[in-house]
Formats: sequence, structure tokens, C-alpha cells
Amino acid sequence: MASSSKRLLAVARKWSEANDLVQDMPRRKCVPDVVTYRTLFDGLCRWTQFREAAIVLDEMLFKGYVPHTKSLNEFVCGLCREGNFELLSTVLSGLASRGEFCNEGIWNVLVSVVCKQEKLAAEPFKIFKALAVS
Repeated sequence: MASSSKRLLAVARKWSEANDLVQDMPRRKCVPDVVTYRTLFDGLCRWTQFREAAIVLDEMLFKGYVPHTKSLNEFVCGLCREGNFELLSTVLSGLASRGEFCNEGIWNVLVSVVCKQEKLAAEPFKIFKALAVS
């Protein structure tokens, strides 16, 4: 399994190749597990492929896997940097609906984004308020 994870990390920049490899694993009698998905999610976040990382995260959560806190924080930071608050809101709502709550790092990122806006940005503020209520 370790060599499969290393290969996933090596090809994470090539989303279709990495995804094909994961899809092909069961045929080769090697079922993707939490390590496989975390490795792929980590690599995608590291290389700022956040839309693809969101797809992997959704599949992880569906299977009951949770990413490492550091990777999840990096993912949230990346979406904020890109201004992709719609995807961020969807992901955080999905986490909350599965009983996964935001950690201190995610809160800090959201507070920082809201505070750095010259005008109070509507989207991060809505996300922040929604999380504060939950």
C-alpha cells in the first residue's frame, strides 16, 4: 500500500492519472483506504488543485474518512485565497452535516479573511456566521 500511496502523491498534479489509479486499485485487489485518500487529498492541496481536492474530500467523507487537520486547513486557506467561497461553504456544510466540526485553524482562517476585507465580504462572513450558530 505504501508504494501505491507514493505513486499517488507523485502523480497528484495529473488528476486524471491519479484518479484512474485509484479507480483501478480494486481490480488489482488493492482497495483504496484512508491512507490512499489522505495522500491524494494532501497532494492536491499542496499543488493548489482545490476543485479536485474537493471531489476527493467528498468521496473520503462518504466512505467515513477524514483528512488530516493540516491538509484541511490548507484546503480552506486555498479556497479563501482563490475567493471560492461558494465551494468553501459547500464543503464546510458537508463536514458539519457529517458531524465533523471546524477546528481552530479553520476558524482562524475565516476570521482573518473577514478582517482583511476593506468592505465586509459577504460570503466569508455568511460562512463564519453559519458556523458560529452550529
